[in-house]
Amino acid sequence: MGQPGKWTKQEWSLHLAADRCGTISHRPCAQGVWAIVLAEMKPFSRPIDASKKKRPHQAHSCGKWQRLEVRDVASSPWLRVQEIDFATPARPHGGVRWMVVRRKQAAIVAPRLADGRFLLVHQERPAVEDTLWEFPAGQVDVPNADGEEIAATARRELEEETGHRLPPGGGRLIPLGLFFSSAGFTDERGHLFLAESVEALPDPQPLGEGSEVIHEVRKVTARELREMIAAGEVRDANTLACFARLTALGLL
Repeated sequence: MGQPGKWTKQEWSLHLAADRCGTISHRPCAQGVWAIVLAEMKPFSRPIDASKKKRPHQAHSCGKWQRLEVRDVASSPWLRVQEIDFATPARPHGGVRWMVVRRKQAAIVAPRLADGRFLLVHQERPAVEDTLWEFPAGQVDVPNADGEEIAATARRELEEETGHRLPPGGGRLIPLGLFFSSAGFTDERGHLFLAESVEALPDPQPLGEGSEVIHEVRKVTARELREMIAAGEVRDANTLACFARLTALGLL
């Protein structure tokens, strides 16, 4: 696989499974690149009083799934919370009420050096009050991001969080597909990548950005990574999903 603009239909099909409800679809553009069309995310605002924002919702039908009514509960620059009444394949007459967290898409990248070792970052995670070993990852800021913009996010997070990059004119960024990070309550999609033959930036900057705190970047072999996962040292969903996909595709 080459640069994003040169990926084939089959390569993007591996990267992005078609979403059954139409929020993700594939279409060829004039250059023959298969683009991803994503549902537009509305601007975020201050918390919302759910009792004042209850409103009828035009049924969103996909097969036997329908959104019968949507109530906005709260929002922020990073997520939106909605209470939704659904009709489902097993319950076509409705009666399914679910709290859903809408999140931006994310890009997760497994950086591998030319000698075969991987890079992990040791990052503070306030939500779980712990510092975790992870592959670098970040949200995709562009609401209607296409494949190239998602890949650009993976490259950006690689540089910002590890101080490494794909060498100019070399290395490969390989799409590994998407996964749902926690389908029980959020629609967040994580796009997985393998970055091959990464190198240190010539002029590295402090790691992380804004509120992020990264204590350390560690180089580990595939065996050491497997042992860290087996021992419970690696516990975040992004890294575990990326490791599973790499293993399933025979890339470890």
